[in-house]
Parts: sequence; structure tokens; C-alpha cells
Amino acid sequence: MIKKNTYLVRVISSENEPRLEEISGKEWKQIVSANKNLPKEQKRYFMVSRIPINGGYDRMYIEIPYEEYKTWNSEQTVRREKNKYRRLYQHFSLEQNFREDEEQAEDWMLAAQDSVDFLVESDITTENLLKALALWQPWAVDLYFAYISGRKHQCNRELAEKYQVSERTIRNYKERFEEFVKIFLKKF
Repeated sequence: MIKKNTYLVRVISSENEPRLEEISGKEWKQIVSANKNLPKEQKRYFMVSRIPINGGYDRMYIEIPYEEYKTWNSEQTVRREKNKYRRLYQHFSLEQNFREDEEQAEDWMLAAQDSVDFLVESDITTENLLKALALWQPWAVDLYFAYISGRKHQCNRELAEKYQVSERTIRNYKERFEEFVKIFLKKF
């Protein structure tokens, strides 16, 4: 894997306009070293961006104004935290099919069909889930049927129009819906 580092610093041009200029690794180390002893208002701030190139990447250190740096750093902190917690939990899609080979699947289906208790429990759980969803949020039942029918990804626009909200809001509804269903099913 090819790795390259590029360092871009802000310089003031002859027209008094800031522009980016590439510097060497040695110059970069000098700036970083000098930055350690400077007060906050005089420090130079950099963002890091990885750009894929020819089977590797170019890691670019780009000098940016402090206000822009605060925004970038905040976004990176949130991303790192999310990734840290995402690694702690195993995620399953509610629409994912967990299939073994065909024989095992058929055996499981036959065993489930033979068990009256299983079928009654399954119906009761589904009925209770639908009641709980209807009491919780009006859109939750629509999401349930969208998931069950395999339209999880295709239902955004339809539900956004029905409930007069944005598609982003529907995606948030989906996250809340999935969490609700997980908690509900743990109780049963």
C-alpha cells in the first residue's frame, strides 16, 4: 500500500489573498514543534484528509482557520466516538435473512410448524408488538409492515409524504423503531 504525506500551509500571496502552498516534511515538523509553545491565538491549525491514490492513499495535512478547525475537530471527535461504540456491539439488520443451507432451513421450518406453542407464541408476540407500536408512534406500524415486506429502503419517500416530514426524519424514525423493537423483543 502506497502512503504519501502532503503538507499544505496557508501563505499570503502578493495580492494579500491567502492560498495553500506545499511544504516539505522537515518544514512541517518545524511548524508542529513551534506550535507547542505558542498561545492558542497564534497557533496554526490543520485538518487531516486521506485521499485514495493508486492502491494507497495520500494523507494531506491542510492548514485551516481556527473556526473551521473547531468544526472539523468536533465532527472527527463524534465520528471516533461512534466508531468506538460501534465496535463494542454486533449489529444485525431487521431485514437480513439468516439462512443456513437449505436442509437446515427446511428442518427448522418443519420443527417450527410442528410446535403449536411456537405458532401461538409467535402470533401473540406479533399481535402485542403491533399494539405496542400503534400506541407508541403512529408511523411505527407503517414501518413494521415496510420491514416485513422487504421495503425498508424503498419506503422513505412514501412515508415522508404520508407523514409530511423529510426523508431524513424517516431515517431517524427507523433508528428509533429498530431500538423500540429490540427492547420489546427482549421482554418476550
